[in-house]
Amino acid sequence: MLDAGPFTSWTIDIGANVEIRTVSFSDDDKLLLVTTNSNVVCIVDAFEGTVVRKWTSRLNSRGATLEACFTPDSQFVLGGSEDGTVHCWSVEETEPVHIFTGHAAPVSSVRWNPRLMTFASACMNTVLWLPKDVKTIE
Repeated sequence: MLDAGPFTSWTIDIGANVEIRTVSFSDDDKLLLVTTNSNVVCIVDAFEGTVVRKWTSRLNSRGATLEACFTPDSQFVLGGSEDGTVHCWSVEETEPVHIFTGHAAPVSSVRWNPRLMTFASACMNTVLWLPKDVKTIE
């Protein structure tokens, strides 16, 4: 059953010489969150393969795997940056709505806890965050 092969595939237009590093689904399974070996993080329509939103504000000059995640309502995306910050983007906007500072090294992992409305980010250390206003992620 699992050996049937893919049912579809696309080439995602995110830039020349840009490699995809991570892919994850939104909670409603309609969107794919894609991180790359560059500063690009994007959302792709999971059915059509088209880029819905693309952000380039984070730093990733070394081509590291810097993860990103959706918030539980899929209205925001959190993504690590090589300058030790965590960028927060609204899926409706192209610029970050907030940039969290608190790491001394590239933030390689970011995960949201839907039950406690907090998120964790990690580099050489792990930081737990409790945004002041969950509706605006500040």
